Amino acid sequence: MDKYNHLTLDFTHPPKQPESYSFHLDDDFFDQVEASELLGGDVDLQLTVSPLTANRFKLTFGYSGVVSVECDRCLAPMELDVESEDYVEVILGSALDDENDEEITLDAQNPVYDFSWIAYELLALSLPSIREHEDISECDPEVVSHLTMDPPAENNAHDPIWAELKEKINKNKNNN
Repeated sequence: MDKYNHLTLDFTHPPKQPESYSFHLDDDFFDQVEASELLGGDVDLQLTVSPLTANRFKLTFGYSGVVSVECDRCLAPMELDVESEDYVEVILGSALDDENDEEITLDAQNPVYDFSWIAYELLALSLPSIREHEDISECDPEVVSHLTMDPPAENNAHDPIWAELKEKINKNKNNN
């Protein structure tokens, strides 16, 4: 992550009142983060640093835009709208500790930190867990053709197990 310092904040002179910063997360950002969950995007990030005490701050990550992800059904790229807000607390302490997702301790002697990875993770966590095209007709037709529930055409056509399965599928379709 050192090669992408787009979201580096310096707490050498911590703010006494809330300060806001605007960032734009585009395809270059997502490429440089080197994570595969988000394929790209066009997202505006409003990052607000609010002092809670002299050495404790609340960072508010406000996202608005569109990200590209893989469809869980057909694996083709698709776009999802993003509108979310998340928080992280920063403490100026004696040593760097960024293992906790909700609270980061920065070394007060070196209080410069790149929040790019955290911004990426919070954005990814804000997305729905199931990501599919709204309508199956938007999916890759070749992949969808392999998702049908028809039994194999071979010698199993008269197998009672396939007949029972087909009956249950039809029953479920009729109930919906």
